[in-house]
Formats: sequence, C-alpha cells, structure tokens
Amino acid sequence: MPLSNTDQERLAKLLAMFSSNHDGEVVNAARLSERLVKSRGETWDSVINAKPASGGNHQHSKPSEKPREEAKPPVKWKEDAETCVEYAEHLSEWERQFLESILENSGKFSLSVKQQQVLDRIFAKVLKIKEVDW
Repeated sequence: MPLSNTDQERLAKLLAMFSSNHDGEVVNAARLSERLVKSRGETWDSVINAKPASGGNHQHSKPSEKPREEAKPPVKWKEDAETCVEYAEHLSEWERQFLESILENSGKFSLSVKQQQVLDRIFAKVLKIKEVDW
C-alpha cells in the first residue's frame, strides 16, 4: 500500500534535510526516513517506484509550456508547528518564540522558504524527542 499523503509530505521534509550542513541532522533525517518507510510496511523500491493513483490530477504540458504551479496543500506547517509547541520544554527560548510568532500570525501569511527551513529543523528535533518518548 503506498504511503499516505501525510506520510509523503513528512518523508519529503525529511529528505530535504539531507542537504543540511549539519551531519547530525542528515543522519537523523536518514534514520527517521528509514523508520517511516519500514513502519508503513514499505520498501524504498516501493516508495520510489510507486504508481500514481488513477484519476490523479497530473498536469500534462507541452515541453515549451511552463507548468502551472500546483496549489499548495492545506497549511500543513501549522500542524507541524503546533506539534512542536507540545514539546516546548525541550526547545530553546528562541525556538519557542519563533513558533509562537508564526502561529500568532498564521492567518495573515504563509511561511517564507527560510521560515519553513527553520520549522523543519525544529520539527526534526521534536521527532527525535518523540522517538525517545515512544
């Protein structure tokens, strides 16, 4: 069974962390990615070679056409930030203030690329903490 959309989003965030300049983050992201795939009864081959669901909304375009930007998923970052807040006692003061700031203004904007990267790092830290709690 293919990964759910939520699992795919989480895996994409973890894989994006492979480009981190911090080796520990890269290793942690790799381990969490492996754990996610295995916990869903999947293999990397099945994840990479998954067939798109039939009736999917794939956009076909001519090579000369610029593909239309797909709509972004419903504000997933808010869910991640709220999860991080649940582990506030494990976060630095700066991280707590960052989360408070983005959640306080969540209806007024979407995250910048840099803000999303910071949230992804905090979220990876929380996932690591959650591992210990499990």
